[in-house]
Amino acid sequence: MTESNKVNAMCWNCEGIMAGMPYLLKCLDTYDIDICGLSEHWVREYQLSFFNSFNHSGYKCFVKPVYEVDPFRYKCSIRGGVCLLYKSLLNVQEIIIDSPRIVGLELQSASGEYSYWFSVYMPASSRPFEIFQEH
Repeated sequence: MTESNKVNAMCWNCEGIMAGMPYLLKCLDTYDIDICGLSEHWVREYQLSFFNSFNHSGYKCFVKPVYEVDPFRYKCSIRGGVCLLYKSLLNVQEIIIDSPRIVGLELQSASGEYSYWFSVYMPASSRPFEIFQEH
């Protein structure tokens, strides 16, 4: 992209977005972030409305919750969850990806150029590779 189409981006493995929200909001504002990729937000399916709070901050998002075999269990392995936050003024489309561990967007700049952004969560290297081989 050209200099006039510059995108200010950040990524963060936040290990729990609810506790990290003050830090995230400060970073978004301080560094004038256009797109932010989050991994390990730890938000479950029934908690996704939490991300609506970003609409009030001038951001929208594409988000996938923590992958759960049984979402109705009180306890679960809270690892995972991915999200892409983007300024609501940007011209973006969600890229539909058939994976609970990957979220993507297509950004069209004012000059018509396209760029593609992804947030990915894969298990730690200490886990067997077969767990994420299909991704």
